[in-house]
Amino acid sequence: MDSKKDSHHIIDTINQLSLSISGNTSREVLDSFMLNMVKTLDSDYAFIGRLVPGFEDKIKTITVCTPSGIIDNFEYTLSNTPCKNVISKNICCFAEGVAKKFPKDKLLSEMGIEAYVGTPLLNNQEEVYGIMVVLKKTLFPLKAWLVHYFRFLHPGPPAN
Repeated sequence: MDSKKDSHHIIDTINQLSLSISGNTSREVLDSFMLNMVKTLDSDYAFIGRLVPGFEDKIKTITVCTPSGIIDNFEYTLSNTPCKNVISKNICCFAEGVAKKFPKDKLLSEMGIEAYVGTPLLNNQEEVYGIMVVLKKTLFPLKAWLVHYFRFLHPGPPAN
């Protein structure tokens, strides 16, 4: 795909996501944004997680979405996961084969995940406080597009 088409796709996606959150409360905004991200990116899961206070290697999700809706939150350890790379302030994108690249990540294999994209969430001091992740059971086409999209979305500090 050429860069002009990529740019239009990014703008269309952002416009769609922006429309999804207008007029909602904070929690509704977060849930609505993530639900629309799952649908817009044609993915199987999207979640936002926060570092667990006192544990540098643990994430607790605050919203987890599938195309059918919001599902239960969960907690997991970062070691041997692609999310560990994200916590190091890196946007990570695996268009395919992520479970094979991280064979010790049981959640990826249990969920049947093939593709992964994640971005760190930073506070005003540029410290990582959490992550935003999108997962897909089939490959993500347009790897470059996804990385640009997540760079654009790289959110600032959390809302209270």
